[in-house]
Amino acid sequence: MQKEEFKNFISKIDGLINEESCYVLYSLLKDLNMKADVLEVGAYKGRVSVALAMAIKERNDKSKIFSIDFNYFKTKEEFLYNIQSFGLKEIIYPIFKPSSLANIRFKTPLKFIFIDTDGKYFSAKAEFTLWERLLLKGGVFAISCADSLEIKRFFKECIEDSYRFNNYQKKEAIIFAYKTKEGVYNPLIIFYIQITYTIYLLFKKILYRLRKNKLFYFLNSKYFKKVLNYFLDKII
Repeated sequence: MQKEEFKNFISKIDGLINEESCYVLYSLLKDLNMKADVLEVGAYKGRVSVALAMAIKERNDKSKIFSIDFNYFKTKEEFLYNIQSFGLKEIIYPIFKPSSLANIRFKTPLKFIFIDTDGKYFSAKAEFTLWERLLLKGGVFAISCADSLEIKRFFKECIEDSYRFNNYQKKEAIIFAYKTKEGVYNPLIIFYIQITYTIYLLFKKILYRLRKNKLFYFLNSKYFKKVLNYFLDKII
């Protein structure tokens, strides 16, 4: 699918990732000549899910996409409608739970991981710690919010300074790299992150609901967020 045709096609689905960034992800996956499955964390209404599924469909490589979403914005029904209306139910497998819980007993080898992050260092590092061990050599790790200072810090520490990745690139709001070597992983650290990150995601969802219902206005203050981020930074 040509770029403009793709952008017109994907614009039919509401999403937080713009059409240009979706095309970056679509192109990366379409050009990836590997036999394994795909993981997306943060599916929202399914815009990126559909973009990735179209890449797989055009390659005809029979890969599956595991799309994880905590239903933070209550978009589950729209997501299911979108993948149904585009005829992609055989490719996209939705998982509606915190990614930290979906990670438990998940052992499927992956060739492509996309994390639609909230732009925070803690979230990016937690997701990376949980999922990167399943990414095969030659696979792609991609993350959104490439211009965020916290994401830049995460990428520098965990990707660029690692011996396991190379070919780092930034395109639109996406920053990505290719895995070149397997690593050694500590099961205790994985278990620790599964617990702490689950608590964080649940707490975050509760705060969002309180703010949306106009309760506890102070939760929106910059001071409160700075204090929260300071403590999260010390967890991992």
